[in-house]
Amino acid sequence: MELKLFMSFKIENLKRIEIKNLLYKNRYILDFENNSDSLIILHGENGCGKTTLLNLIDHLIAGRYSKIRTYKFSEIEFIFSNQNSISFIKDIENNIYCRIYQDNRDDPIQSKLEKREVKIPTNQRELENILAESKNWISIYNDDRFPFRNIETEELIRIPPSTHSRAFDRILEKINVERDEFVPSIEHYFSELNSYFIRTNRLFSLPDFTRPLRKRALRSRRINLPHMKTNQPLYYIIQHLVDAIEFAYIDSSRVGRQFDNDFFDLLLLQVKQENPEEEIDQIKNVLKEQLEKIDSTENELIDLGIYEETEAREAERAKKILQEDEETISKMYDAIIVFNKGLKEKFSKFDTLKNQVSLFTDYLNDHLKGKRVKVTPRTGFQFVNEDGDTIFPWQLSSGEQHIVLLGYFLVFLASTESLILIDEPELSLHLKWQRKFLKNILNLTKSQNIKFLVATHSPAISTPYEENMISLSVGDQNE
Repeated sequence: MELKLFMSFKIENLKRIEIKNLLYKNRYILDFENNSDSLIILHGENGCGKTTLLNLIDHLIAGRYSKIRTYKFSEIEFIFSNQNSISFIKDIENNIYCRIYQDNRDDPIQSKLEKREVKIPTNQRELENILAESKNWISIYNDDRFPFRNIETEELIRIPPSTHSRAFDRILEKINVERDEFVPSIEHYFSELNSYFIRTNRLFSLPDFTRPLRKRALRSRRINLPHMKTNQPLYYIIQHLVDAIEFAYIDSSRVGRQFDNDFFDLLLLQVKQENPEEEIDQIKNVLKEQLEKIDSTENELIDLGIYEETEAREAERAKKILQEDEETISKMYDAIIVFNKGLKEKFSKFDTLKNQVSLFTDYLNDHLKGKRVKVTPRTGFQFVNEDGDTIFPWQLSSGEQHIVLLGYFLVFLASTESLILIDEPELSLHLKWQRKFLKNILNLTKSQNIKFLVATHSPAISTPYEENMISLSVGDQNE
């Protein structure tokens, strides 16, 4: 095994996935590179392998290798834009091997994927004795549970809990491996490829993308929502939005406190600069324009529901100064300039959240007729019908809840350049919603370079994107 090659291997931007002998019959090429929408639709009869293919890809990327032995395939290869690739091969005896190719080289690194023996030394001395038995031990990158692996036998060593960092350094010296030379495991490479599987039972079991939110919610100030079960996916995204708004407030307040502390220093710097020689009317227009932009931002945040309106509207108060006489305005010029800069920086902490909430609310308002989204810092989001009655998210229909969950995930949680697998998105969706489903999710993610692999039976979903469709059926081959 060439350790130098193994350590330098990187993946960049998934280009395509090639599958050979899926269900022992078919070969498919999922080409994202030559696809302007980064969208591939799997279409076909029941039993042709659509969900099987999604599960297989998901298990491999997540490192759940024990689950793929029952799947019928001979090889699946992930090819990246930097010409590196990772291939998984299954032989007739159900053994699974992983091959790593760098720069299209003909001599790949290969390792067998199997249940690995785990050695658990009871103390540091026993750990050192095990490592001394062979020169094939390498340290695994960023693995706190099993920091050592044998490159010949694939055995793993769990480090004794009593081993502290200095002792660990001494152990590394004995096997001639430095900390900055940690060798990544195969699983580590795929950790750089963000992948999410949105399954058919997404309303009742936690989708992949809500699992980090579940841990985060346990550390957060829990919100109290009437009749809302705290183990539902909807609860976690509501909690996430409440936290996101709170964090934006904290960042904005931190900027405000820092500005208050530095105000006189900033004012002194401004005063030392040459004042403009424009007429007072021009000065007033410049200051008014700056304050109106800030006021507009504040209004937008209030309208979106992520900023609470107060009687003390800062930009509005500052604009009153412009109604004073020319001499007063001239004297206040430097202070207003500094004040404007502070306000602008303070509200800039809401920029990302403002764009996300705006996208999310527009998306939902377009789908949920007769209802409008209402965002608040304390309750996340709710809905209001035409009579002004409040509708909580869990009171929506199952189809509406599907739309809410998917929209929130794509806007707030999906990582740039990730791969998103969606199984049967048509579930609980009206035919009208099915027709615009793909167009809407592509619009939501057009700046994120996200790749979609969608399995569907619905012609309403797939027909508008026929050029992106791959039909899975027994005996066909997509070359």
